[in-house]
Amino acid sequence: MSAPALRPYQSKAVAEVLAHLQRGAEGVLLESPVGSGKTTMGMEIVDRVIGAGQRVAWFTHRQELRDQAAARADLYDLAYGIIAPGEEVTSARLHVASIDTVTARMDALRPWLASLDLAVFDEAHHVAAAGWTRIADAMPRARKLGLTATPYRLDGKGLGEGGHFTATVRTLSIAELTEAGYLAPAQVYAPPSSLDLSKVAKRGGDFALGEMARAVEAAGLAVLGRRWYATHCPGEPAVVFCPTVELAEASAAAYREAGWLATSVDGSMSARERAAAIGGLADGSVQVLTSCALIGEGLDIPAIACATLERPTASTSLYVQMIGRALRPHPDKSHATILDLVGNCSRHGMYDARRAWDLKGGLRGLEKAVAAVWRCRKCHRVQGRPDENTVMRCDCGNTQTVKGWQPPAIEAHPPIAGIPADYLLSMKWKDAVKACKTHADLVMFFRLYGQIHPGKCQNPEAMARMHMDQRNAWKRREFRAGGWK
Repeated sequence: MSAPALRPYQSKAVAEVLAHLQRGAEGVLLESPVGSGKTTMGMEIVDRVIGAGQRVAWFTHRQELRDQAAARADLYDLAYGIIAPGEEVTSARLHVASIDTVTARMDALRPWLASLDLAVFDEAHHVAAAGWTRIADAMPRARKLGLTATPYRLDGKGLGEGGHFTATVRTLSIAELTEAGYLAPAQVYAPPSSLDLSKVAKRGGDFALGEMARAVEAAGLAVLGRRWYATHCPGEPAVVFCPTVELAEASAAAYREAGWLATSVDGSMSARERAAAIGGLADGSVQVLTSCALIGEGLDIPAIACATLERPTASTSLYVQMIGRALRPHPDKSHATILDLVGNCSRHGMYDARRAWDLKGGLRGLEKAVAAVWRCRKCHRVQGRPDENTVMRCDCGNTQTVKGWQPPAIEAHPPIAGIPADYLLSMKWKDAVKACKTHADLVMFFRLYGQIHPGKCQNPEAMARMHMDQRNAWKRREFRAGGWK
């Protein structure tokens, strides 16, 4: 076995990360899309660091991710130890470690943690979670490398909070990787359904799980997804994302009733059972794999040709991660098919839009600052909305007029509430208004918005005053209820 040859963008990213570390950066966050080879880039950096005589730990939160990292270490011919249930620290300079195991054995492992020179966090957007932060804090001398495709969090926390990451490196976007042939193009469809989320509450920023699951079940999305699967990609390897384990099992049963080879996978299964189910997508013994949470990150099976979203989410990160499972190129597929049954595309924009983010906190909603989408009335295919009003032609032959938005000349306009003006203007109205922190922010935003939509912001000062009054009234009510600080 030999280490894989790096692609040009991978070589550039590796060089930039090493340069940051050599200049004394406390930690570097590497953003690269799903399927771009983050594990390869990370292990290339590890190989060079170990070659300099340093000690490294690679942290993951799932067994599948741990196995992937170990397999990549084998390609680099690196000796490594495993820290997982039943495994202990060895004399190897590299260890692939389970986050849960390290957290459970924190006291015993503190000397080993303190000896590390580099800590690699896979799926580093989780690093703000309590268990991950405890581990990061227990390594006073170790520099950090974070790997993620989605560096923005639903709770708005910046990944630079806590000082663990102080520099960023970004590779090509999904659109650029697709154009270069490194990712498969995707056709996105949003079939009409009876799903009603208007009365579903939100908890922790996302839809309340129980209420959301009942709404999904009432809408019969499993049968709807099965029908569209049979129309657009029959028999091709597919993954279905569901709100709960019970709905994942019901969805798999619906596919089996129609004659497809379908199964569900969940955390109650043994490692061998999960591996057999997931591996079935690659060897053809499984055509449709349904799950609640286990296949949203790190599932590396290029043969997957379809991702069906039966789970609505307010998390842009989760949305992009789910779609990313089908984007790896494979000789047997010309494109990926995305079946969005729950309106996630409308909620978050196209999956391949490049989203703005920052290591600092307080940028909640900024990752959604992308153009809206339009849907063909005939075939229900979804595409990005153009900048200008125009007649759009779908591949199905249908044409329809699509209203775009005309951005004003704002290249030199200062940021509003710390957000670039053009990003703020491309956000949904309610998200943009929430992002404006002061009366002055609102006035500037409404003035610019009036240039795009003449007549809708004829008096920016009055509108700003109205919105600030509403916001202050809400805060006073929350304070009296004891819930606002």
